[in-house]
Amino acid sequence: MMRTGNRGRTVRLVIAAALTLLLSEVAASAFTLEQVRLRDELLCGVSSDLPGFSKADPEGTWHGLNVDICRAVAAAILGDGSKVRFVPLNKNDSITSILSGEVDLLSMNMEWNLSYDTSVGIDFCGVSFYDGEGFMVPVEEGVSSVLELNNSSICRDPEDPEYGGLEDFFSSHNLVYRNIEFNGPDGFFDAVQSGQCKVVSGNLSRLLFLRMQLSKPENFQILPETVTRRPLGPAVRQGDDGWFNIIRWVLFILKISEDEGLTSANIEAMKSSTNPAIRKLLGLEGIKGKGLGLSDDWVIRVINQVGNYGEIFERNLGSGSQINIERNLNELWSRGGLHYGPVVN
Repeated sequence: MMRTGNRGRTVRLVIAAALTLLLSEVAASAFTLEQVRLRDELLCGVSSDLPGFSKADPEGTWHGLNVDICRAVAAAILGDGSKVRFVPLNKNDSITSILSGEVDLLSMNMEWNLSYDTSVGIDFCGVSFYDGEGFMVPVEEGVSSVLELNNSSICRDPEDPEYGGLEDFFSSHNLVYRNIEFNGPDGFFDAVQSGQCKVVSGNLSRLLFLRMQLSKPENFQILPETVTRRPLGPAVRQGDDGWFNIIRWVLFILKISEDEGLTSANIEAMKSSTNPAIRKLLGLEGIKGKGLGLSDDWVIRVINQVGNYGEIFERNLGSGSQINIERNLNELWSRGGLHYGPVVN
């Protein structure tokens, strides 16, 4: 009898300990979400001067694809996409800022790679932009593809030191080129501006920035191909699964909504849809917002205030912007691109 009682007490203690651990993990996973709600403001780390992705205008209003992702998160959590404080960061202080809690979210063209995922203490929530090593040429050259660059002299951006993909691509296509390197960004920029560089190579996101700085950006075009893969996306500190899930699903919803035809213009009308997939997406049926700790109408708020991924891309990088690039890899999967989201069930 005594042994049975002891065994019973031991089982109860184990269960109690497991419940305590579970509850502590639940509390920890809700920590960032609760802090943002108490503060009534999202602290979002962004690059300070990257046209198309994150840049403040003369009035101090921030614009860009990464900026709009932050606004989408604020709309989902706080109901108001304007409740964001943008914290300009550089690459060196971004990790310290997210790990110390200075910011809740990094949305600044960080490359998702093994080192960041395993050694630094941050988690990437998905891909917001498929970057890679691209090429810019003067329009007057009449070049439309990287495959036409055989025997070219290629000027490499000194701010993008890794170029293994260029050698591999040219070799695999039996193309040859001559490499021109610069000791610093000033000489490189002057050579591009003066027309000395007929072909410029660098990360696509940096080429966009470079073209915007030129006195006549319309005289240069960026070719459609990239020869390396560099997925960029928002990141959070590790150890807060609830917060990670929210950012990840906000990003998914932007893509899923475009795929389903939901836009900022028709979102209100779509609330009367009888399509079960649309009704689940809008939180009218199914799991709604409970699993994420959000209100049931969080998707409606996001799309109403910020738009879907396609709208965000077009106004910041596409036809509605001065940058005006094609989506290419950043198109939806159904249109030959790489973006898609899981089923909402």
